Amino acid sequence: MITGSTEIAKLSTHHVGIAYLIKFEFTSGTVYYTNFDKAITWDGHTWTPTTVTPQVSSLKETSSLASQDLNISLSPVSEATVALALGAPEEYRGKTCTIYMAVLDDTLALVGTPKIRWYGFMDSIQVATEVTDNGVIGGINIKCENGTNVLSRIKTYRMNNVQQQLRVPGDKGFEYIEKLIAEPITWLSVKFQRV
Repeated sequence: MITGSTEIAKLSTHHVGIAYLIKFEFTSGTVYYTNFDKAITWDGHTWTPTTVTPQVSSLKETSSLASQDLNISLSPVSEATVALALGAPEEYRGKTCTIYMAVLDDTLALVGTPKIRWYGFMDSIQVATEVTDNGVIGGINIKCENGTNVLSRIKTYRMNNVQQQLRVPGDKGFEYIEKLIAEPITWLSVKFQRV
């Protein structure tokens, strides 16, 4: 949400632009993209222009904790980014993705500070390449999820001896629990209860 008075004033004029700045934090490094046709320098980084189609129009600002997934298609991207996408899932899965919305004035300069529009985690990446006269053009489609999906998949703590030993080595509290559940002990016999 744009809240700064400078940004709001600029949005009310006829000559204004909106650019999305997208930051992917891979394990081996962070990459910066923008959907603007020129590179933008902000926050000490150069945001590389690409044909970015984040489905930002499907995002809604709500007060509920409903999940808001996002598909981001980038094309063309550098060979280094395609290599990251083709690498091990641990390189990207669960790593953060942040989308900033920046207001541009009529000289295409940033107005104020870009605001976070969406924040989530990368889940899966699909890679598509095309061979042209100018070389290989790579494109990637990144499925991102916000924190609500991630929280619903958190592993729970099971009450068994194996996990208890990982948590508190040497503890004997759960050593016989599984056997007691699998083979219950009869405390009083039926014969004894009839007497």
